[in-house]
Amino acid sequence: MWIEQMISLFDDSTVDEVFFNRSHLMVCGQYRHEVKKEIFVDSVDALEKIQEFSFSQGLRLDPGNPFTGGTFRNYRWSAAIPPISVQGPIFTLRRHRFGDLGVDDFDGYKEHGDLIKSEWNNKSSVLICGPTGSDRKSTRLNSSHLVIS
Repeated sequence: MWIEQMISLFDDSTVDEVFFNRSHLMVCGQYRHEVKKEIFVDSVDALEKIQEFSFSQGLRLDPGNPFTGGTFRNYRWSAAIPPISVQGPIFTLRRHRFGDLGVDDFDGYKEHGDLIKSEWNNKSSVLICGPTGSDRKSTRLNSSHLVIS
């Protein structure tokens, strides 16, 4: 199955993310980005396979609901299809790193960790922002875990 092909690329510990756009497969790590191969015949084949995968996960993916995602084994995944992704389907599979990371692994946490803990304990709102891939959710989850435990 195509998802197994994608997962096998994570055997390389430097790979953080595998994704495809239309039918082109890309592998991304901390220091590299490379196109590996095409795993689908064309974008129509890719669309059908992504929809089948989404449905097998109990999620709807169609033009009326063109974006979805979730967890599969130890990976996080997301998918987008037309009309949101104009040039064809997109599927992303990322290594689930929550067990590997602690709050000290995040930039700025050492400087701001006490402030985050204090604001959390005071039930204040804390806004964590950054660009795509900057680990906003991981920072929030690790901060929550630290404060709760």
